[in-house]
Amino acid sequence: MRNRRHVIIFGPLPPPYGGIASIVELLKRGNFDDVSISVVETTLQSSGSLGRIFAGFRMLARVTTAMLQYRPAGALCFAGAFRSFWEKTTWAAIGRLFGVRTAVVMVDGNFPRFEKSLTAFSRGMLSRRLARFYVVGVQSQGWLEYFRGLAPDGRYSIVAGGVDTDIFSPAAVKSGAAVVRILYVGWMIEDKGIYELIAAAGKLLAQGQRFQLKLIGPLFDQGPRLRQAIAAHKLEDAVEIVGTISHRGGLIEEYQAADLFVLPSYAEGFPNSILEAMSVGLPVIATNVGGVPEIVQDGVTGILVPPRDSDALTAAMKTLMDDETARQAMGMAARSRILSHHTLGHSIATYRRIFQLLTERMGNEQLNDRVVGKEKCVE
Repeated sequence: MRNRRHVIIFGPLPPPYGGIASIVELLKRGNFDDVSISVVETTLQSSGSLGRIFAGFRMLARVTTAMLQYRPAGALCFAGAFRSFWEKTTWAAIGRLFGVRTAVVMVDGNFPRFEKSLTAFSRGMLSRRLARFYVVGVQSQGWLEYFRGLAPDGRYSIVAGGVDTDIFSPAAVKSGAAVVRILYVGWMIEDKGIYELIAAAGKLLAQGQRFQLKLIGPLFDQGPRLRQAIAAHKLEDAVEIVGTISHRGGLIEEYQAADLFVLPSYAEGFPNSILEAMSVGLPVIATNVGGVPEIVQDGVTGILVPPRDSDALTAAMKTLMDDETARQAMGMAARSRILSHHTLGHSIATYRRIFQLLTERMGNEQLNDRVVGKEKCVE
């Protein structure tokens, strides 16, 4: 018999901690009244084209098995762009075979690039498949407008990004340092602006600035290229490649020890690392892409710069490196912004609305509202 108050969440769990894994961990620990939650781990190891094909089949089997085992009322998954999107629409189709409503949260800032790469036929298919999700979760007002433009017939709900402000909190006592400590947390790939960051650091060093830059996150295959870039700018003594930190305590310590956070991505959805940095009380320098401008208030909690612009990045970093008073003021404003808009409670409330939609029988008037719970979700 179907469990009308049960929802499956398909997604990765930490370690390591990352954007989607952090959200899934949050939902796993959250209180959703009388809705019960089960998490189905979606991380599968694969290598090479054949390995990815086999992993895809194994994942389809896992999705089908979960539907049979739990007989839930609803399912929640997270979609990126490109292959990830088509994969999640297949999961939703499996759910429909079992009478399960499926919600998807769109998390990839590269979705506009993906959409523009499609033919007219594929773009039409994308629109139809978006509309077939029972609910589409979007991470900001800007993303709501974008996805409604793609699929006006879809049903949308804004989900708030949230961070555990009790754990991600400013250090009780911050140790002094002779140099400004700068932190980057994210994938070390070109699209994250990592090489613009290295170029900016090189320019700052040439200007006589003293700093220590730590790079935290998975290297993938970028290790040799990244080390070569660091050497080319003579940054061996100023830049440290930390790599992945798989335990949350170590990551929090790195945030707390830093003076400034930088994320110069080419594209972003609604980056969790910025929420974490601001919660710890760090001023943020980031690019004005995706949902970032709805987190970072330019001139108040940090500085926004154009993507792919190492000169603008250099100038912003120098501004805050030279002004400790501004860093402290922005850091306090950043912490305040998180406490007022992006706590666990804010995030849980918006996901609770999605779970209610998945599990409750609703009247036609509610079901025809194309931006559900808007008064609760939009800041």
